[in-house]
Amino acid sequence: MSNVDLADKYDTPVFIVNEDMLRSNIRNLRNSFKHYYDNTELCLAYKANSLLAVAKIADSEGTYADVVSGGELYKTKVLNINPKKVIFNGNNKLR
Repeated sequence: MSNVDLADKYDTPVFIVNEDMLRSNIRNLRNSFKHYYDNTELCLAYKANSLLAVAKIADSEGTYADVVSGGELYKTKVLNINPKKVIFNGNNKLR
């Protein structure tokens, strides 16, 4: 299907993600870090990614969720991300 056909079918913007490649990249990145730093966890920055499907795939690959706002935290609740795997990061946090 051409880009024009995709835009006609799904409207724009349309994001195309190769799930197998995404999963492979997550695994390769984790393995590369764990080779040198055994106590390493990967985090997906929700601010840098607004695609819930990508976040769900990343979660299924064992990544943590890095959030900095109530809206990003809400996404983790919508996706049923384990709260123990959510890092509420950033400045201006009272707790």
